[in-house]
Amino acid sequence: MPGYSRLIIFIISFLITINIYAKENKGNIDQTSLMLLAIDYENKEQFKKSKDAYLLLFKLDEKYEYLKHGLSLCLKTKDFDSILPLTAKYKHIFKEHEEKLSRLEIMALINIGQKNLALKFAYELLEKFNNADNYETVATILYSQNKYKESLKYFESAYASNKKAKTLLNLANVLYTYMDNKKTAISYLETYIALNGCSPIVCDRLLVYYQEDQNLDGMVSILKKVYKKYKNNGKKYKSLDKITNTIVDILKLKDINNAIKFLEENKILDIRLLTLYHQSKQYDKALKLTRTLYLKTKDVNFLAQLAILEYEMAENKADILDTVIANFTIALESIDSHTYQNYFGYILIDHDVDVKKGIKFVKKALEKEPNSIAYRDSLAWGYYKQHDCKKAKTIIEKLKDEIGLEDLEMKKHYDAIKECK
Repeated sequence: MPGYSRLIIFIISFLITINIYAKENKGNIDQTSLMLLAIDYENKEQFKKSKDAYLLLFKLDEKYEYLKHGLSLCLKTKDFDSILPLTAKYKHIFKEHEEKLSRLEIMALINIGQKNLALKFAYELLEKFNNADNYETVATILYSQNKYKESLKYFESAYASNKKAKTLLNLANVLYTYMDNKKTAISYLETYIALNGCSPIVCDRLLVYYQEDQNLDGMVSILKKVYKKYKNNGKKYKSLDKITNTIVDILKLKDINNAIKFLEENKILDIRLLTLYHQSKQYDKALKLTRTLYLKTKDVNFLAQLAILEYEMAENKADILDTVIANFTIALESIDSHTYQNYFGYILIDHDVDVKKGIKFVKKALEKEPNSIAYRDSLAWGYYKQHDCKKAKTIIEKLKDEIGLEDLEMKKHYDAIKECK
């Protein structure tokens, strides 16, 4: 450890004197220490200092590795003016690296706004080195000059050769956005996914196109692929729930049973599936899932829902009345829900279990929803059961004036209360 500390101190001191020393004693500079310094700066993300050190190393000893690192850091630090003279000179000296150095030169020209010269050099580079990267370089410059039709053929040639997702996205963008050839753009993306699977950037782009075209089947197809990929990855993604919700929402627009099927097949046994069971009136499945969710979560909201489902589905309600009452009693000790309070209160009233207690729960519900037709009807029925005909008639007559007697349950109550004496 002390030796390492001494090395650090040496490097820092060396930096302070390096410029003067470089001018006076070029041949004697400790290149190993300077290289360590360049590496240390780069690791610390002090890129400008690292760039200067690498370029000094190259000045002292014209090795390509020093030049490569120096130019890369010039690009990172946007020192484009330093790139141009070095690439112009050394691309002819380092023949085996001419293509890479020429491409750096072109990038520098683009960044300083000399796009016409950059395009000229790019054409020359393509003629000399005919490959996908150079096709794409030409295409990118043409695209940046709004020459979309001209850029298209170069993007097509590049993609035909490299089959890269990034190149494909550029090609699809030109076709879809600027050439009004949406069908071909989408076809390219669909083919890529069929051959290579659901690359996130490609699937995201195709999903956007499907959304713009309101292609619901296409959207579901892509989202299912993304869902499957995330699910099979074995990690928990925050976005997985969002994807699931989107799939379900789209499927519901066409057929609620398809949404149910998706959740069932993927074993997504949660409130989303329960809601769909209720919406599609599949109460047997809703009852079974509610019981499962309660046992899994111990959430008393599920216990209250279980009580409602068991009561509604029972052919002989007297047979399950004790269980329903017990479940409601447990649930309402923990939750303050006007829906459950009214439902429980009405059961106690209608079955003459405890009319007084039933009215108490109905009144709790009415405190929260004083204008509820259903809750006021429950209260009128409670007063009727207590033989308080005056209160019962006052409430039920007012309800009749407000909404009529189309509701069969309320009409039954009205007819009975009307005869109350």
